[in-house]
Amino acid sequence: MRKMPVSLGLRPQAMNVRQVTGDVEGHFVRQTIKARAIFTDAAKLSILFAKDKKNPVVHRAFIGETVSRVYLPLYVYHGNLYDGVNHSKLGPSSLIDSFAATTVRVSPEWEPSFLSTICPGCGATMKGSRDSLVMTCTNCETLWQEREGIFHQLDFGVVESSTQAAVHLPFWHIEPEVRGCTLATLADFLELTNQPVVVRKAHRDKKMAFIVPAFKVNPNTFLNSAKNLTSVQLVFNGMTQKTVAGSYPVTLPHKEAVQALKVVLAGAAVSPKKVFAVLEKLDFRVTAQQLLYLPFQWVGHDVRQEQTGFSFSSASLRFGRSM
Repeated sequence: MRKMPVSLGLRPQAMNVRQVTGDVEGHFVRQTIKARAIFTDAAKLSILFAKDKKNPVVHRAFIGETVSRVYLPLYVYHGNLYDGVNHSKLGPSSLIDSFAATTVRVSPEWEPSFLSTICPGCGATMKGSRDSLVMTCTNCETLWQEREGIFHQLDFGVVESSTQAAVHLPFWHIEPEVRGCTLATLADFLELTNQPVVVRKAHRDKKMAFIVPAFKVNPNTFLNSAKNLTSVQLVFNGMTQKTVAGSYPVTLPHKEAVQALKVVLAGAAVSPKKVFAVLEKLDFRVTAQQLLYLPFQWVGHDVRQEQTGFSFSSASLRFGRSM
């Protein structure tokens, strides 16, 4: 299939894309390449595998990715195969002969499904934005996440703000059991990453937990937020379990945050060689998790975390909603 396009280019972004449902006519070629193989090929196009790259890739993770299957319409006319969008000739109709026997009509699993947003705990109506993975019930002060068609209650904590103008951003608070190195306490993390911090008894008494954004932002903001807030987590005291009106939606799944733990650890390292030496053999098993809502203040074009002073561009939040 030499004349078939290897990429759709900007067309899926520039043109209207319609969801495939039962009223869409046509035959659809089955996907034969697994998503993992597609990711591997896509990574080879990135700067990680540039020809002038000297340092080897120690670890790679796809975090917050969205995978969509986009079908290019084709049609046959007078023995030739044509692009259904720009009507350019791709070659003889024999190009698709090998796929003709494996095409399918619309699959029922492609159809959208609907789930009632009645709170399983009290029966009140839950609230959540269209891109949120977590629903909030303000009546019984609970959070719920859908899994396999059923809502499951989430453990969460809210660090209170000194002002009502704050916006609470969600973070995954993940307590792992780590194999491959000693990382049981916050002190272990600070020492392994060689942080410029005087390790105190409070650090040794604090069980190790990673604080990872539960919302999509650009890679630099994501990594800086995770490594900085993880390092200074002792300041987050006085948590409550009262839902906060106007809190930012959860848009990054917990599983994606877990995949980022190695990246956060490596990114936090002041002396990379020490961490890279053990990175490959590290294995993280989550023992506890919860959502942690931290208060941020709008300061000019930035949002600043109240307790730590850590800040990043508010534009990152706006662009993150479309990732």
